[in-house]
Parts: sequence; C-alpha cells; structure tokens
Amino acid sequence: MDVIELQPRLHLLRFPVGQAYLWRDGDDRGELTLIDAGPGAPVPRSPRR
Repeated sequence: MDVIELQPRLHLLRFPVGQAYLWRDGDDRGELTLIDAGPGAPVPRSPRR
C-alpha cells in the first residue's frame, strides 16, 4: 500500500486493487473520513507508431 499526502489533512491510499482517500477532520476529536474511490484509473498509453 502506498500513502501519498495530497494536503496536510488529505491522503491518498493506493492498494493493488483500488484506492481510497483519507480525510482528517479539522476539530480536536481526531475524526477521520475514509472515501472508497474504487479501482485506479489506467495510465494512458501513447499511441503506437
């Protein structure tokens, strides 16, 4: 699993089978929101010449 910080309170979690976003709410209670973003988009390939 890869963890990529997009902003101080937003992280992208990349798994072999998909991805999710983890958001840390701004209050002092330490609440988290996990958003399942499904499978990652395929990387575009250059057309063959």
